[in-house]
Amino acid sequence: MSKSMNDYVSKSMHNISSRLVYADILRIVAIFAIVIIHLSTGALYGGTPGSMAWNISLLFDSLFNWGTLVFIMLSGLFMLRPEKISSLKHFYLGRLKRILIPFIIWAVIYELIRIGFSSEGYTFYSIVDIGKRLIEGQVQVHLWFIYMLIAMYLITPVLSRFANSATKNELIFYYAVWAIGLVVLPILKRYFSLGNGVTPYLDLNSYAGFYMLGYVLQKYELKIKKTWFILLPVLIALKFIMVYMTSMDAEHTVHFYRNRLSFNIIPIPILVFMLFKQINWSKIFPRKSYQYRLMVKYSALSYGIFLCHWLVLDTFKKGYLGFTITPYSVLGVELPIYFAFPIFILSIMIVIVVFVQLINRIPILNKLLL
Repeated sequence: MSKSMNDYVSKSMHNISSRLVYADILRIVAIFAIVIIHLSTGALYGGTPGSMAWNISLLFDSLFNWGTLVFIMLSGLFMLRPEKISSLKHFYLGRLKRILIPFIIWAVIYELIRIGFSSEGYTFYSIVDIGKRLIEGQVQVHLWFIYMLIAMYLITPVLSRFANSATKNELIFYYAVWAIGLVVLPILKRYFSLGNGVTPYLDLNSYAGFYMLGYVLQKYELKIKKTWFILLPVLIALKFIMVYMTSMDAEHTVHFYRNRLSFNIIPIPILVFMLFKQINWSKIFPRKSYQYRLMVKYSALSYGIFLCHWLVLDTFKKGYLGFTITPYSVLGVELPIYFAFPIFILSIMIVIVVFVQLINRIPILNKLLL
């Protein structure tokens, strides 16, 4: 392999003719939806329901909280292909280099920063404790996603065999059971106080259902009528209203209706996925166009964007560089929140893109960190 083909971006650009256009575009939109959620929803965890900051946080949360589940669907779309796991050794070594190594490095970076800015400082025990925290999943909060993804990869050979050999009726049965566990049982618990001993053990299957769904929707070329997409703004508005009303009554944020696996949220990522899948993107962005090549590049950089974005966020919010930019102030100057919020989000996202671009230009770091 030539030197220019050693990094993931170069490999992606080389295979541009065989890529799914909608998947590249959706991956970019999904990763920035995730970043926006992390940038904008802090007030939901400590703010006062009904306040301007809380309302704006809830608005952004309602608009963009589908990103994580779409990202899971996109992962399954590619990982469950039979050719991906024709060799278990090749599959798991590939995941080790692509996912696990950058994750471990970034987890350690976040831990070193945490220790450096803590009162304990760097000691033998604090450094040794990094390994324990890494194993236990106590590292930077957004990295929970990678632990879940690792679990998905461990069972990918089984899921792939099922997704590729199951009949349509078997798949329908699986998703009927999946929907009962994900929708019906929580509703019974929430509204009728009817608990059960099964629900606590369905979390992995909940994510596995989304992981497999992206592949199933592509394999069977499933489509829905355009009128179904009217549900998207309806469900987003409904989510805002339900969280707002229950939180105002409780005088604190009620997270039930904003949980990514809540029954009112589940249809949103599926509709978003289907919407992007059914748009004829090749007409809008021909494969040989500069615009599409740019999208392939950022699609390939999406994992790196996910891993590093919290570092950029903390750098500005906590003033690691000697100045701060927050959703409420810029360089220490208090601004109206409706003005400071978009400046904060735009500034952070620009810096993230530039930061990832810089890393990608360094031959060794682009393989280790992206």
